[in-house]
Order: sequence, then structure tokens, then C-alpha cells
Amino acid sequence: MNPDTSSTLDHLPHGLKGLIAYPFSLGAWWWLVVAGLMIACILFAWWWKNRSRTVAPEPREDPLLTLEKKLSNMLPPKDFHGKKAIDYFFELNMTFRQYIEARAPIRATDLTLRELRGPLRDRCPLSRDNIEDVLKFLERSEYVKYAGIVTDFQEAVDSHAHVLQWVRFMRPKHSASTREENP
Repeated sequence: MNPDTSSTLDHLPHGLKGLIAYPFSLGAWWWLVVAGLMIACILFAWWWKNRSRTVAPEPREDPLLTLEKKLSNMLPPKDFHGKKAIDYFFELNMTFRQYIEARAPIRATDLTLRELRGPLRDRCPLSRDNIEDVLKFLERSEYVKYAGIVTDFQEAVDSHAHVLQWVRFMRPKHSASTREENP
């Protein structure tokens, strides 16, 4: 060996032999490794079991019944004048139109009163007399909303009673049990 190279190799930590292989042993750590694997397996099994668990959906309320409840609770405010009167008639009109949409194949909320007259007369499950009264109510409520026609509390109460009566007439046959619950 060249003396120049030996002096350069002496400062290496392992000398000329290179890295020395040490035998691998887990010693005291192998219990931790096994315990960690067991915990991981238990957590995975718990996740797998709960992942596939489906939550039973809550029974949905019938949309007609929801709208009917909303209409029955929609009483005119005591101080019935100005904007409150206008808003009451508009909301009563739109909620009743939503009920018509849910009950008959008519896009009642999307149509103007002029466009609604024909489909309402053709496809609404009410008698001809009731349909004409419905059209008068819709026209009057739009006059109150858009033309600023003055109305009073008694007219609002009467309109509300008429709307509830039409809703009862439009109920489907299968909701006879709701007829007994909501007279």
C-alpha cells in the first residue's frame, strides 16, 4: 500500500474494511411492533364494519301535507295594512300555486294568470265553479300585490278560508287519513 493512501484512509471511521454489517434484532422493540400491528388491525376491522353501515333515512313527509300545513298556519297578521297586507296576499297566492303544482300537472308558479287560466280549467281536480273562484282569488291577490289595491283584514280571512276549502277539495283519495287529522 502506498503510504500516501494509508494516511488518507486512516481518518475514515471504518478504515479499509468499509461498513461492517451488524446483525438485525428487534430486541425489546418487537412487542411494540406486534402491539401496533394488532391495534391497526382492530381499528381497520372497526372502520370496515362501520363503513358499510347504512343509516335508515328518515321518512319524508308528503309535500302536499307540508304545503297544506303551511297554508293552514298562514293566518293574516293582526295589523293588516300596507306592506304586510300585500305580502300576505302574495304569499297566500304563491303557496296555493305550489299546492296546485304538487297536485296537478300544471306549472302554476311559472305561469302568469293569463297563461294559467287554460291549464287550470283543463287539468285542475276542482269543479268548474271552484276553478272560477280560484281564478278570481288569484286575480284579486295579484291586484293587491302589483296594482296596490287596498284590502282589509276580513277579506284576507275569507280568502284564507276559501284557499283551505279548495285544498280540501283537491286532496288526493289516498290522504283520507289526513282529512280526519286536519278537518
